[in-house]
Amino acid sequence: MIDDKFLNPFDIDPAVELPHARQAVTNWTEYCYFYGYDPNAGMGVSIHIGREPTDTSIWRGTLGIYLPNGELLVAKYFGRDGSDRGPGAGPLRLRCVVPMRTWSAEFNGLATRVSRTSIMTEAFKDAPAELASFHLVFEGIGPFWDAEKGNRAADQPGIVLDMEKSEEKRKHLETHHWEQIGAVTGDITVGGKTTRIVGGGVRDHSHGARDYWPIIGSTWANAVFPSGKVFNAVFMRMIGREIKFGYIFRNDGSPLEARFDPGEAPEDLPGPYSLERAMSGRWLQERLDKVATVTGGDVGDVEGLGELLKINRGKRIPPGPARNG
Repeated sequence: MIDDKFLNPFDIDPAVELPHARQAVTNWTEYCYFYGYDPNAGMGVSIHIGREPTDTSIWRGTLGIYLPNGELLVAKYFGRDGSDRGPGAGPLRLRCVVPMRTWSAEFNGLATRVSRTSIMTEAFKDAPAELASFHLVFEGIGPFWDAEKGNRAADQPGIVLDMEKSEEKRKHLETHHWEQIGAVTGDITVGGKTTRIVGGGVRDHSHGARDYWPIIGSTWANAVFPSGKVFNAVFMRMIGREIKFGYIFRNDGSPLEARFDPGEAPEDLPGPYSLERAMSGRWLQERLDKVATVTGGDVGDVEGLGELLKINRGKRIPPGPARNG
C-alpha cells in the first residue's frame, strides 16, 4: 500500500475517479481499463469498457479471461448498467471503492473459449459460450499518474495526437488520462473450478475526444516489483513523429520521476513495426534504449530490468499535499 505522501503527486481531485458527465465535444467518450494477472496460476483478466459516443448512457465492454495453456475466454457486452461508482455492461462491472486506491471488477456470465493465437491472427467467430465469473480487487501500489500533468511537469506540452490542427482546435482534443499500477487479488471461476488470484495489475481511466486516427502503433509496458517499485513506459508511433513517455516510482522515499521524449520519426527506425515484433518486446526495447533525458544525467539501468529498459535520469516530481479518499 502506497503512503499517502506519494499517492497523489499532482494533487488531483479524487472525484475524477468517478464517472464524468458528457461534454459537448465531437467524439467525446470515457473509458476504463483493468488488467490483473497471476503468473503462478496462469490466469488473469483484461477489461476495456467505455461509453458509446452516439449514446453515452450505453457502456461497451470487452473482456478476456486468461487461462492456462494459451487459452482465453472472450466476450463483448453492451448495456446501460453503469452507476455513480463506475461503468457496467450487462454482467460486467467496474467499481471505484476508494478513489485512487481501490477498485473492484466483477463478472458473472457467458464467454467463448479461444486460443491466444487465433484471437491475435483472425477475426473472432461466434461459437458456443460457457459460464465464467470473477471478483477481483485492485489495490494501488504506485502513485496516481496523470499523463497530461506528468508531461507538463517534465516541461513538455500535453499529449495531443493530431498536430495538424490549429492550436485552438488542439485544445479541444486534449484528453484527461489517469493510470495506476497495483496488486490484484480475488477469485476466477471457470468450469465450476474456482482459482485464487494473487498478482499484479494496472488500470486506467480517461475521458475526452477520442480520435486516434494519427496512431500507427503503440506499446504500453507496466511492471510492479516485490519492493513496491513500479515503472510505466509508453512508446507511440504516429504519422510523422514518435512519443515516448512514462515514469518510475522507486518506493524508497524518493520523488516520482517523470520522463518524456517527443520527436520526429527518425529515418533509421530499427526495423519495421509488426505485431510479432511488438509482442516480442523488441520494438519497445529498441526504442526505449534511445529515450532522451529530460534534465540531463548519466544513463543507468533500473534495478531488476536488465537490458529491457535503459533510461536517463529524469525530472523528479515532489510529493503533492496529502488528501483523503
